[in-house]
This record gives sequence, C-alpha cells and structure tokens, in this order.
Amino acid sequence: MYDLNKKLIWVIAVAVVALLVVVGGVVGLQIAGQKTAEAHLTATQVKAQGAALAGKTVRIAGRVVPGSIAWDSSTRVTTFQLADSQTSVEVTYKGALPNEFRPGDNLAVDARYVSEGEFEALSIPSNALCKVCHS
Repeated sequence: MYDLNKKLIWVIAVAVVALLVVVGGVVGLQIAGQKTAEAHLTATQVKAQGAALAGKTVRIAGRVVPGSIAWDSSTRVTTFQLADSQTSVEVTYKGALPNEFRPGDNLAVDARYVSEGEFEALSIPSNALCKVCHS
C-alpha cells in the first residue's frame, strides 16, 4: 500500500510540474507576441501628440523620404525624414546605419522625442527595415 501511495504522489508531482511548464510556455509566448506586435505610430500620430511625448520613447514607422538623408561627418549624425501619407517627422541618429538603409524604404525605429516634429532614434538595427510596415 505504501508503494502505491508513493507512486501516486510521484505521478501527481510530475503532472503538476509538466502543467506548470506548459502554462509558463504559453504565457511566455503571449508576452513575446505582445512585444513584437507593439503598435507603431505614424508621423501624423506623433505630430498630433506633440509635446505630450516629451521624455517618452515611441516606435515610429514610415517611409524614408528620398532626398532627406543628410550625414554630418564631424558629429557622425545622420538626419532623415520619416513620412506617412500626410506628413513627416525629422529623425536624427548617431551611429552606423544598416547597409540596407535606403531612401524610400519603410522603416520602424524606437525614438525619443526631442522637440516638435523631431525625434532621436535610439538604434536602427537591420531588422528595423520592414517590407510589411504600411504607413
């Protein structure tokens, strides 16, 4: 009788651990999915929010406006415009741009509000260039 109870407790313990692993995996996937599905804002949306974005970091997506890219070699800063169908915002970035960065590309960047219509990109990883971002 003692062996039967011991085996039953062991089976229940293994089942509980397995259930916790499955539940933890599901919760982890949901959290990861929420982070990757974070909404991005368009130039029109960030301009509408204006100074309310001061001190905040937002994800902005848009098209890199051809002719707007400027590189300052003395400060190592690149500026460019990100646009949607209505307006654009200026983005500054200090650092190396991905090799794939081109005028007219769709881009999503995490950026910090600097001043009205101006944002500082925190990073531009190569996977920020997206073919599915619609602005």
